[in-house]
Amino acid sequence: MKLNNNQVQVILTGTFGDGSVRLLKTTASYTTNCKMKDYLEFKKELLGNIDTKDINRTDINGFSQTYIWNLRTNSHPEIKEIHEKSLIEKLSMLDELGIAMWMYDDGSLHNRLRFYNLNTHAFSEQDNRVISDFLNKRLGIYSRVMIERKKDGRVFYYIYIPPCGGAYKLSDIMSQFPIESYKYKIIPEEEIIELRVLHNHVDKFHKAGTEEHYNMTTSLRRRLSGYRKKNKELSVEDFLNNYSNRPKFEKKRV
Repeated sequence: MKLNNNQVQVILTGTFGDGSVRLLKTTASYTTNCKMKDYLEFKKELLGNIDTKDINRTDINGFSQTYIWNLRTNSHPEIKEIHEKSLIEKLSMLDELGIAMWMYDDGSLHNRLRFYNLNTHAFSEQDNRVISDFLNKRLGIYSRVMIERKKDGRVFYYIYIPPCGGAYKLSDIMSQFPIESYKYKIIPEEEIIELRVLHNHVDKFHKAGTEEHYNMTTSLRRRLSGYRKKNKELSVEDFLNNYSNRPKFEKKRV
């Protein structure tokens, strides 16, 4: 029995997300756990006929000593085949459903500044650069590989996606597959309309996902904020039509 696409996307979270794969000699099984039961119910429905039984609860889990929900599949040879593919091959298999689950599993949204961190700490620096390149080419997103140094000397890497780099695109993808318990990871639509308009405008001048696109979007956003200090009702459309091409104000010497 060949796995369908929904099943494949869940299995890919064994690499890109909170799942794990248990390898056997010729086959493998997939396991995942989460505090959000509705999210595991979503994954269980996608897994269809390869999940083994109902979602079960562990009352005391790990260091936190709190409860967690668990889900696992039957063994299947294709799970092993998928897990043993290269990073680039696995990335090429991801569709928007898989990207949404990756963000639900490992993405975090800054409440005020509205940037995303994709917590890819388990990957090497080079693999993080491959992932950043994937976000650029597949989604037109500008991202940066960031470094995190621990007090004990360990070094980890993760992906930072700034608001003007296209963070809203990831929010749009998650919005297609809403999970009630994770709605806090989605940027409210009214907050991203302006960024979407700015991005579409800059698309006329630079390719999405490039540093030039990011820099121009950031500059326009800052100028718009400056003009709004005098005119709070200024819309982004009026700004782009009437103000965006004006030379920047020069500071007067005192």
